[in-house]
Amino acid sequence: MAKKGRNVVLGAGPAGLAAAVKLAREGERPLVLERAPVPGGLMRSIERGDYRVDVGRKELYARLPEVHELWSGLLGDDYREYPHRVGVLYEGTIIERSRSFRGFWRGMPRNLVFRGGLDFVLRQAVNPLLPPPSNEEEYWYRVRGRVFSEVLSQGHAEKFQGIRWSEQPAPEAVKGAGLVKSAARAVFGRAVAKDHGNTVWRHPARSTGQIIDRLVETIAEEGGELKCGASVTSLEMSGDRVKSVVAEIDGEVQKVPVDSLVSSVPLNILATLLGREPPQDIKGRDTKGRSTILVYLFLDHPPKFPHAWLDVTDPGVKAGRITNYAGFNGRMVPPGKTCLAVEYFVLNDDPMLSLPNDASLGRAVEECVRSGLIDATKLTDHMVLKLRGAFAADDYRSWTSPGVVALLERVAELTNLYNVNRAGTDVATYAGLEAAHAIHSGDRARFDERADPRRKLGIDSTRLY
Repeated sequence: MAKKGRNVVLGAGPAGLAAAVKLAREGERPLVLERAPVPGGLMRSIERGDYRVDVGRKELYARLPEVHELWSGLLGDDYREYPHRVGVLYEGTIIERSRSFRGFWRGMPRNLVFRGGLDFVLRQAVNPLLPPPSNEEEYWYRVRGRVFSEVLSQGHAEKFQGIRWSEQPAPEAVKGAGLVKSAARAVFGRAVAKDHGNTVWRHPARSTGQIIDRLVETIAEEGGELKCGASVTSLEMSGDRVKSVVAEIDGEVQKVPVDSLVSSVPLNILATLLGREPPQDIKGRDTKGRSTILVYLFLDHPPKFPHAWLDVTDPGVKAGRITNYAGFNGRMVPPGKTCLAVEYFVLNDDPMLSLPNDASLGRAVEECVRSGLIDATKLTDHMVLKLRGAFAADDYRSWTSPGVVALLERVAELTNLYNVNRAGTDVATYAGLEAAHAIHSGDRARFDERADPRRKLGIDSTRLY
């Protein structure tokens, strides 16, 4: 008699853990297998003495009700509201992303207002005489003017995405009165600020790792099981189903029979486990190979700016973003102290990836001092974290390239395999919840429709500028 299978989850990031929690609450007793020694992936906490902070910047959304309900239910009062104050750092000046702070001009120096306004007016005067823009840089210079584009957006967007605007195709051009309307909105309206539809922003008081901790605790409380340090080597098939997972668990190679399988691992890893060659376009737009470097600075003085993070547009600063953990209205940073994460978005051949950590620290300190953000004499500790292969600008469009689509179609043919790896923590968590619902209810069609990774889910949140 064949051994009864289990509902197995690959990966203990937010998507996999959310699926396991929902399955456990339905009495399904899931088994979660995680390759790393600790759960959480990039949602785990960084702990350093009295500090407990995120891995880089984490922006959690209330745009998907099911996910917001899950996180709120797990954390209660520790899922705290915060001002969501975001700044733009340009040549030592901080400009507000939102006009809610510092009025209409958002703290922009008068000389920049004058230069940008004059440039904007001149651009609009000559636009009707010019041919359609040939790339993204030309497009935004036409719409917003070069000065406002450089000050408010360009440097950060190019660092974050890893590609210059001049190398990107132009968005669909807007002509005539529509161009004037778009231009005015781009400079004076909320298009300058990111707006994901949230009216209230929340963050865990003691870092996003709190969500992971509560998910793990809930799985155990409800009869599920988590195994960290478990290395999955292959998936065995039987017709259109995954029959078993072969993995090294607790130092022993085991064959785990599978009833249903939820995979939150990266799509290239899933392809390998299925015995297929990963698509060459697996990263969609990330054709050059991307990584992220985080330099944490712990300082014995209060923060010199109130923002939760700064998008760095200054071309003279290599850092792309600077996160201030004291700006999230929580307990990540002790009172009167500062912890910043200086974030570098780099290509995989960037020399900074191979430099000693002290060199990365020196660069981060120098850039922050030059920008007036820290007092270097008050630096008490630091840490450098190199996340190879972490592509910060990944989004749903990475699932629309031909090779990825072909693999997704192959995965969909396996009737008990649910791929929940997604760009965006809330979108991934939503996919995990939908997978668990499908497994418990037997409604696979609902999962395929609602959790299709190529869907925008009604969210237009990928435009940064």
